[in-house]
Amino acid sequence: MTLRFLGEIDCGRIARLADCVRGQTAALSPFRLRLGGAQIFPSRRRPLAVVLDVGPAEPLAELAAAVERGVVAAGFGPESRPFNAHLTLGRIRQKRFSLVTGDVTTPGESCAVNEAVLFKSELQASGAHYTPIERAPLGGEPSPLLTETDQSIYNPKVGG
Repeated sequence: MTLRFLGEIDCGRIARLADCVRGQTAALSPFRLRLGGAQIFPSRRRPLAVVLDVGPAEPLAELAAAVERGVVAAGFGPESRPFNAHLTLGRIRQKRFSLVTGDVTTPGESCAVNEAVLFKSELQASGAHYTPIERAPLGGEPSPLLTETDQSIYNPKVGG
């Protein structure tokens, strides 16, 4: 789930960015994210991605707002678009595709949200490669370091 897209940034700005975002997320409590149904984003008339609805809306909006405050405090311009909570499953590259039908998740399925992660994204021929570079824990508690399993989740081609 993208809370804030920054584009290309100077590596020298990362430490301050991470500190500012951590300062904002420390005041938030961890929460459970509920996974919902599959949708076409932004619309069926202009399909760009398949996404999952997520909730609850309030803590997700609070987290996105905290990240935004940290980003702005670090000297980046404010985001002009409103936050739209969703979990991207994949991009649609062709205009012809099968409609998404049926449940992708079990109703009520959830996962813990206890941090925001700053990722470096590198576009490659095989798709995007994501490398986590900084963490901003909710509640100020440090998060465990990434394991090899975490790396394979963020980059499916790693480790198998």
